[in-house]
Amino acid sequence: ITPAAAATESAFYLRVALGTGYASDTSIRDVNPDSVDPAALFGSNQTTAIGDFDHSTINEFAIGYQPRKNIRTELIYARAPSYNFDGNSRFFGVGSAQPTSAELDASSFFLAGYYDFPAFHLGKNNRLQITPYLGAGLGRSDIDIGRVLYQFPELDSGVNGEIPFSLSPAGDNDDDSYFLTLGLGVQLTQSWILEISYKYTDYGTAKTESGPLRVVRYDDAGMVVIDRDVQIAPTKAELKSDAAMVGLRWKF
Repeated sequence: ITPAAAATESAFYLRVALGTGYASDTSIRDVNPDSVDPAALFGSNQTTAIGDFDHSTINEFAIGYQPRKNIRTELIYARAPSYNFDGNSRFFGVGSAQPTSAELDASSFFLAGYYDFPAFHLGKNNRLQITPYLGAGLGRSDIDIGRVLYQFPELDSGVNGEIPFSLSPAGDNDDDSYFLTLGLGVQLTQSWILEISYKYTDYGTAKTESGPLRVVRYDDAGMVVIDRDVQIAPTKAELKSDAAMVGLRWKF
């Protein structure tokens, strides 16, 4: 049986995929800018840390069921372990350069549905069968964000060039998530299909916890003049990404 002539003989399949997600622009800001006890970090809707979470590898594992020739459903576990916030804050009175960074890890479960369009054929004797598809999924994401580092290089530095900084608490938040995808399925054999796809994912919101903000400052002689913890309210940032994915589907 040639790949182009392969028919669906099993309603169940497994899928694995690997890709790279590129995060959309976002901002770290107060959950409640009017919070007083504990105090909001920024304290104003106009004062935020603007940047993005750069990029991350994305790993997916799914079990699927195909009740009809052009309809598929999947239960998906996805992991994006290495997003890193890279931005600049806008606190008042500490200079314009305020590099801000944090690490982020997102794990998600989705229930997804796909529609397979009619296949077309390429190659000698039309041996290569390609099936376009659309998909969407709803689920939940567990978003872990590390401690957020706010640096202030325009203030007085330490005797060894240490940059004054503030370091916020880390955080863990579960939130509703969804994705949209568009792809091509290339029939390799009767049981194996190569997938190439684009995926947009809205993971929800990352949140730091309320807790101690470590504040370190130096005087003009490079000596530490402030090293203390200040209680602050939570902050948040949305995580959305565009991803290029490659995967394999195995019908069993």
